[in-house]
Amino acid sequence: MCLLSVSGSESHWGVSQYLEFPWLLEAKAETARLMRVFMDMDPREILENADEFFNVLECMYVVVTDGPCYFKGEDLETWRKFHTWVRTTLKDMYPDDPDFDEDWVEGFEVYVEVCQ
Repeated sequence: MCLLSVSGSESHWGVSQYLEFPWLLEAKAETARLMRVFMDMDPREILENADEFFNVLECMYVVVTDGPCYFKGEDLETWRKFHTWVRTTLKDMYPDDPDFDEDWVEGFEVYVEVCQ
């Protein structure tokens, strides 16, 4: 599980003052890199490693929701492509549960459009 190291009154949505921290910049860069890696993977391999995939996806979600506008230029385009890719991939991976993707994609979707 991924948890922010910010606590108390500054937790979760109050992290904007921490957005210049080097660890968050590194997390953003790694998140964009992982998006590219996942989009290039065979979905069968992702399904075989679903637990690890969802653990990583949860960590990526924390970075995306707490530092969304760090994604600029090519990284922002990667984020938008990943958003579409993950929705399609999850629907293909879990065809018997048509709403499965909504839990994972909704949070990413909210923030994609606020960044220019």
